[in-house]
Amino acid sequence: METRTELDGLASVLRTTLGSNPKGLTSTMLTAIPAVNARMGERVMQRKQTRINHTLMYMEQRGHVIRAKKVPSGRQNTPAILWKLTPAGRKHDAVLAQRARDRETARRTQGARVAAHAEHEAQVPGLRRQAKGCTTAKRAEVIVALRAEGFTLQQCADVFGVTRERIRQIQQDST
Repeated sequence: METRTELDGLASVLRTTLGSNPKGLTSTMLTAIPAVNARMGERVMQRKQTRINHTLMYMEQRGHVIRAKKVPSGRQNTPAILWKLTPAGRKHDAVLAQRARDRETARRTQGARVAAHAEHEAQVPGLRRQAKGCTTAKRAEVIVALRAEGFTLQQCADVFGVTRERIRQIQQDST
């Protein structure tokens, strides 16, 4: 029995394949498609068809595909089921595509945050030396300037060797 992740992976490929074939496809036809074969790896044909059928039934339970009709099969006079993608299946693909775009955007944003954090960390030792001999008024000016540049309360606290709360108080008192 496949895990849900394996079923979802194959289901995504099947949805894409069925979406590009509006007339529908049988499980035998699906086993001949290179994208499906690539997803399933090297397996015996019977096992491929069994896995595809299992995944199609899983998708049917979720309303992503329907059994359109039975068509004649060349094998043992048993009819094959013609599967078609439903509107819900098309919508599900759009949702998955949006989630993938969101993950990519989050990854890029996280990379930018990491770069900004590294830049701030590189500035901290020099700022710490400057902050050592500061008067209270100068300290307040420096804190306001750092906060304007995007330093967090914690980063400012690291520079001056005090707590975030103390930085917040100094910032509040200076305005």
